Formats: sequence, C-alpha cells, structure tokens
Amino acid sequence: MRLLMRDQNGELSLTKDLFDEIPPYAILSHTWSENVDEEVTFRDIKNGAGSSKSAYRKIEFCAEQARRDGLQYFWVDTCCIDKSTMDEVQASINSMFRWYRDAVQCYVYLSDVSMTAVFSQNGSQADSDQVELSREAVLRGSKWFTRGWTLQELLAPASVQFFSREGLRLGDKVSLEQEIHTITKIPIPALRKTTPFDQFDVDERLRWAEMRRTTREEDWAYCLLGIFGVFMPLNYGEGRDNAIQRLRKEIENTPKPSFSTPILEKFQDKGATLLTSFGDLWDILVSATTGHKKWEVVCILDALDECETSGRNQLIDTLSKFSSRTTTHAPALKFLLTSRPYVDIKRRFRHLECDLPTIHLKGENEEEITKISHEIDMVIRNRVMDISRTLELGLEEQSVLIEELTLGQSRTYLWVHLVFDEIQNGILLTPGKIRSEVRNLPRTVSEAYNRILSKSRDISLTRKLLHIVVAAARPLTLREMALALAIGPEHQSIGDIDLVPEERFRDDIRQLCGLFVVVVDSKVYLLHQTAREFLVSPPSWSSPLGSSTALQWKFSLHPKESHHILAEICILRLSLLDFNLSGLRACADQHQYFATRIFLRYAVQFWADHFREANWNEEDWAVERAISYCRPDMPTSAWFEIYRGLATRNMPGNFTPLLVASYFGLSSIIERLPKKVLKDVDVKDSTYGRSSISWASGEGYGAVVQRLLRGGTVRRLLGAGARINSKDKFGRTPLHWASENGHDTVVKLLLESGADTNVEDDMGRTPLHWASENGHDTVVKLLLESGADTNVKDKFDCTPLYPTSEYGHDTVASENGHDTVVKLLLESGADMNVEDDDSWTSLDRASEISSDTAWSTLRSMQ
Repeated sequence: MRLLMRDQNGELSLTKDLFDEIPPYAILSHTWSENVDEEVTFRDIKNGAGSSKSAYRKIEFCAEQARRDGLQYFWVDTCCIDKSTMDEVQASINSMFRWYRDAVQCYVYLSDVSMTAVFSQNGSQADSDQVELSREAVLRGSKWFTRGWTLQELLAPASVQFFSREGLRLGDKVSLEQEIHTITKIPIPALRKTTPFDQFDVDERLRWAEMRRTTREEDWAYCLLGIFGVFMPLNYGEGRDNAIQRLRKEIENTPKPSFSTPILEKFQDKGATLLTSFGDLWDILVSATTGHKKWEVVCILDALDECETSGRNQLIDTLSKFSSRTTTHAPALKFLLTSRPYVDIKRRFRHLECDLPTIHLKGENEEEITKISHEIDMVIRNRVMDISRTLELGLEEQSVLIEELTLGQSRTYLWVHLVFDEIQNGILLTPGKIRSEVRNLPRTVSEAYNRILSKSRDISLTRKLLHIVVAAARPLTLREMALALAIGPEHQSIGDIDLVPEERFRDDIRQLCGLFVVVVDSKVYLLHQTAREFLVSPPSWSSPLGSSTALQWKFSLHPKESHHILAEICILRLSLLDFNLSGLRACADQHQYFATRIFLRYAVQFWADHFREANWNEEDWAVERAISYCRPDMPTSAWFEIYRGLATRNMPGNFTPLLVASYFGLSSIIERLPKKVLKDVDVKDSTYGRSSISWASGEGYGAVVQRLLRGGTVRRLLGAGARINSKDKFGRTPLHWASENGHDTVVKLLLESGADTNVEDDMGRTPLHWASENGHDTVVKLLLESGADTNVKDKFDCTPLYPTSEYGHDTVASENGHDTVVKLLLESGADMNVEDDDSWTSLDRASEISSDTAWSTLRSMQ
C-alpha cells in the first residue's frame, strides 16, 4: 500500500509501495462525488495537481486531522491506488478490509451532513430526546450509510470517528453506537467487535449489505470479501448474481477456523512484533474469550497500581471502553482488578462506578483491621504447618513459632512472605533457641528488605543492579541485565565482554538480592512496589548530617544517580563496533538484527532519556561521548537514524547538534556545545520547518528553552524577538506548541521573553485556541494575563471559546479542566454569541455536544 504525507514544502506526496514495516496511519472513509472528475486521483498527486478540485477539501481535512492525532501518514482510496493497472485494483480490493482494520484511526467524512442540521430542525433549546432523534435522522439521511464499500469501513477499524462536511466531529462508533445500530440493523456485538464476524451466519452478514448499493453491480459482492474473510479474483462484467454465487462458493470452501487459527494468522502477519503490540494482544484476548457462548472467563489483574504509568493508563482506558460496551448484557469476559486507591487510578474508573461493583477495603477502622489481622494469622498458621514438615518441628515448636509471629503489630501478607523465606533459609531453629531466634526476625517489611540486601555477597554490584532496575524505562531481560552489569570502557565489541550464561546469571541475581528482585519470563523486576518505595529517596528527602540509621538501604538510591549509571551503560553500548546503518538496512528481519545485538535497541531508544534526567559535571567522560552522538559528521550518529525507524512521534527531518539536543531535552549538552554551533539556533528541520526552540517547547523541556533564551542569546544573534516568533511549515510558533501540549513552565518562559500571544498559524488559530481546546487552564490563564485576544477567529470563524465548548465532555472536562477554561475565557471578555461559519455559537455547541457544566456556565453568563 502507498500512504499519503506532506512533503518538506507542505505539499501532498505519496510514499513508495509499502509491504513491510508499515508506519502508523489514518484512513479516510467517504463517498465519491457525483462528478467523479472532481475526485483527486493517483495521477493528480504524482503530478502535483488536484488542489483546485472540490474533493481536495476532504483530503486536506484528513491530513490535518491525522496531524492532530499525531499521525504523519494517511490513506485515501481515490489517490493512493493506481487504477490504471487492473492488477493493483484487484490486489487493493482484496486487501481493503485489512488496510482499514490496521489503521490507527478511521475518519468518516460525511459530505452531506452539516452541523447546522440538528438545530435547524429543533432550535438551540431542544431537549436531549429531540436532539437524539434529530441526530439519528440527520445521519440516516447521509448516503454514506447506503453505499456498499462503507460497510467494511464501518466494521473493520477499531476506532471510527464521524465528521461533518465542515470537518467538525460528530462522535465515534462508540458514542453513536445506538444511532448506527438503528440505521444499519447491524448487531451491536458486531459493531463493537466483541463477537467475531464468523459467529454470525452467512445470511445474516449478507443482510447487513441488503439495502446498500454500489456503482458497479459486481462490487456489491466484492465489498463483502473482508467481512467473510475470503479472497477471490475480480471479474467485472459477470454481473451481481454471478459474483454473489462465486462469493458463496468461496465461503463454503473456506474451512471453519479452529480456536487458534485466527491467532496463528495474526502472528504470521505481524511476526514477533505481535508480542509487543498492546492493541493486537487485546484483540486476541477479546476474540478468543468471547467467541464461545459456553465460556465465562475471569481475568484477575492484581496490584494495578504497580504497573508503569503510561502502560497502566492504556490498560485502564481499554478496560473502561470494554466495560462501557458490555453493561447491557453479561459479558463472557470479565475482569477483577485490585489496586491501591491512588487518585489518578480512581479518577479513570470514576465514570464506571455507578454500573460496576466496587469494593473499597480501607483497613482503617477497628473492625476491618481485626478481620485482616485474623486472615493473616490464618496464613501464618498454615505456613507454619507447611514448613514444620521440612524442618521437622514438634508441636511445641510450632506453637512457639505461631505465638511469636502473630504478636507483631505490622503484619502484612508481604511481611509473612519475606519472613518465612528467612525462616526456611536463614536461621537455625533449635528447640532451645527457637523463641530468641524468631524474636530476632524482622518486625516490618522495611526491616525485612534491609536484612535481605545486607546479606548480599557483593554490595557494590547489588547496588548497581538495583540502580538499573529502578531507573529502567522497561524491565530488562536477563541477557540485557548481564550485559549492563558487565560492560565497561575497555570493551570495543560484544565479543570482548565476558557475559554470564542466562541460567547461571539468574542464580547470581538471587545470590545478590535474595527475594528483593524476581525474574519473571526472563525479565528482571523488583519483588513489590514497596521495594521501590523503600529504595528510592523521595524528592524532598535528605539525610540529616551526622545521622545514622539501622536501615542503611532505605532511601539509598537517588534517582539522578540511577539515571546517571544507566545513561553511562547505554553510551558504552552505543560505542561498541557491532552496528551501523548499512548493516541494519541490509538485514531483512529487524527484530533478528536487534536480537543478536544485546541491549542495542534499549540503548538507542532510551540513552537520551536517562542522560536528560541525570546530573553531569565537566569531568564526566560520558558527556563528550554524548556530544559526539549529536554530530551528523561522525559515525556515532548512526544511532539517530536507527531511532528514527523505531520512534512513534514526529522527528526532525535533518540532523544538527542543536536540533537533536533540543529535541531530546539535553540541556547539559547544549551548554557545552561550541559557540559556532549555537549560531544554528535559527536552523529549522527540513520536514516540519521547526527550530530547536520549537521542538524543545513542544516537548516541555524548560531547561533547554531557558538555555536557548539565557542571557538574551536569541536577541543578540537575531535581533529582539525575531527568533522566538518564527513559524514552522504549519505557521505555528514555539508558543503554539507549548500551549497545545500544556507545558505551562515553558509558556511562561516564552511569554517573559517576548513571545507574541496573538500570532496565528495557517488555520488562523492562536496559542489560546490550542490551549483552550485541550483544557490547559493554567496555560490559558498565563496567555490571558499576557493580553491574548479571547474573541479572535480562526479560518472557520471559531473563537477560543468555541472548541472549549465543543470538547468539554463530562469525562474530559473533569480531568482536563475544560469547564474551568470556559469560566476563564468568559471572565476575560469572551463573547459567547459569536457565530462560526455555520452560524453556530459556543452555547449552541455546548448544548449539542458538551457537558452540562459547560452549558450551564455559558447560560449563567448570558
């Protein structure tokens, strides 16, 4: 498949025909113009033409929406398929379902639906029932729901968003589920993809397309190929009936898949990358557990709070969507979650608490404490009985052991686990000394942790291993950890490093750290979240001078020191002579390339993150090495191009030391760059036209922005204010990017340095538009205090108040502060009666789409 993207000049261009390693992309679903000559074709794009055609508007819409969703690439059928060759047309039709299925986002552009329709029928004061009825009627009137090809475009993608002809969001497949079901008669489990399509019989699936039409009669059958999971050659001219007959024959000849066949096919399609794709693994879980009505599967997810933050949020959001879709019937797949009641976790589940059972064990009142203590005592008694057989304890010794262990006031399940490990492996229980020995056991989890680590046979190596574990961006494998501990400045290649075999290294870790560190699926983890809390010193903690503590391991690891150690290890790994760009490009299997080069992928992806979080001084050898990694004229820069192939976010199109250091937030490197390099402060990358300060501002790297602005560097080089307001290829300034992403510290720095608050981008949007739309109330307040215009209009005649009202949904508003932004804008003089190019006001938008709070706020200010 080919994908569309904007080239260096902001013009549309096509990628080469891609077969492997297809990047994340968005896909457009639309209906063709009555005059097909108005559609932008493959030849138009190749010739740099087509911008004057009426259909060019929807392609521009798709490009902009994809950019807003962080996607560089997108696909549109009219211009991504070369229809001059029948072979390509045939291959594309047989691949179409898969292309829509694999898209990150599918945008449905309804060219015959206007956002004014609902209110033109009901008025802005319509009650919610009338609005729901009108919205269904307006959608039902769209020809998109009558076309054959759009059926698979509705069913295949995981995320489908609907937009009006003005490019305004109407909702998605989830929020519009009931309307879509009513219009199409497609069962909700099929829309949700909670039930595999092959669980619906053939005739029922054919009925989904019964009222749909295609321009070429044979396409009525061809557009159903993906829904039935079959492939067949096209034969235009055979007629609809013959095409359907061939389709039925292909369906009949397709063997019924076993339970594992779809999973095997996905693995064959994705390869080893399947195991690293959350979305694919989730789809497999849902498909495997919901396709059999006799089954009920309960997944227990214990200690959710111990997950890494971004992964945990992704899991919670997915579980929330899954649960919200299955509240109308008993699902075959259920989840039981346990977690500490952290505020951010509770907030993400808050909207489900009314529909799903929740048990909060506070453990605070006497009754609950007594019950928990009783349960722990039961565990202690049971464990004593178990070990009494192996340790040959008599009844009196068992009784003493139970008595002593149940006396403590700080008993927890984790403490029991740790103490019994020491009883079995660490102390000698003799009849005469059993009571004194047991009384010498740790009385708290912290004491147990400290004793475990104090027994290490190599304190220095243990400390280094723990530094690595707590700072690592992801759990390291045994092979990666073995290399991390062994690598040194003297090594030139992997062959120079004496690596301990994996199985022996597993035993070495146990000897070094005891139970404190565990190995699961060949990956190294801390035993428990409390182990991290025990080791890592909190930000505000400092050891009093002259103080001593019996718990010498508590708060012994400082985060900056941990990142320093891991940064040095990554830099050493990148210095080994076992990789280069030509070697990677020549390798057909990138996964295999990294598998044979231990720790290389981790070092490429995360060295800069660790370097940024550490403190460095002039004598650190790693600083000079890191500077060389930012220079395009040196072989050591090969890592950057490898990183480009692994990255999921936009990256600079060219490579200068200052651009790279700013992109990754490496302020320690910037302050050590030669003065002649700092003169490149105004250089822009070739893809997005963004400068160093633009990249740093967008990522929120305040220290880098401050260094670029320090002492008037920008003003001295370029004249007062010239640099800070320079625009990229989207017409956006550093203040635009910082405002959109909510980096209030950077916004403040830019404003104090003279950034223009009312500068407009190519869409006519100011920083206040972007901050308001995304609910960044602190940024909005800073912009307003600096004179931002509350009533400035963009190209769609929308003011900053308009997108705030549009996106202030209940769940978003409560978390992102949209309702607070509404109040700030109104208090600063925003006019709620300003109309956009469809004659909608902010109050109209809030009434139709937004939260009750936003609408009430606007009403109260009338």
